[in-house]
Amino acid sequence: MYLEMKKDGTLNEQAQKASKDAAWQLASLMEAGYQKHEAEEVVLPEYILLPPEK
Repeated sequence: MYLEMKKDGTLNEQAQKASKDAAWQLASLMEAGYQKHEAEEVVLPEYILLPPEK
């Protein structure tokens, strides 16, 4: 995934989108009553932490 995005020139664009989406979902979860660390546990694997490449 990382190598493909780097190769086709979309890495920065996708990273910025993931950052914005993660921040939005983090804020949304905290408004719904999650503590910050709880919201981060939900958001980080979904948007920030990429699975290992094979």
